[in-house]
Amino acid sequence: MNAGIYVSSDLFQHLSDETQQELIAALRGKTTATEKTDALKTDEMNEFDLADLSVGQLKKVIGGCSDRPKHALKIIANCDENGFLLRDIASEMDEEIGNMRTVWSAITRRVRAVLDDNSATLISWEEYDGDWVGRLSDITFNNIQKIEFR
Repeated sequence: MNAGIYVSSDLFQHLSDETQQELIAALRGKTTATEKTDALKTDEMNEFDLADLSVGQLKKVIGGCSDRPKHALKIIANCDENGFLLRDIASEMDEEIGNMRTVWSAITRRVRAVLDDNSATLISWEEYDGDWVGRLSDITFNNIQKIEFR
């Protein structure tokens, strides 16, 4: 017998964050809601152990950010694919690369507060050809593109 769960993306977005997390946990074979933090992260598919944020969680992150971190997240959301150059984000924000540290720090603090996880990581950074390439988990990247930034 082939059993499954079907939840439309529209319905999923209207579920509470807790319900979304429990549904994700159930789909991953988790049996209890106490494994919330583990349900937010992929295991084998996510070599950087990046947090998987739902649309609701991302809205909370963005809603608690000041203008500069919001602007950086908006630029990331508008990328065609998951992967962005630090110099491109800084350039589009009219910032020096060295000034971007405070932006990433603010985003990290906000993600950790929303997830209640002091070790949560939103962005992985890798040096490539003299620049830094940032990347979100695929789930988070897909979800951030669904958000309408103001």
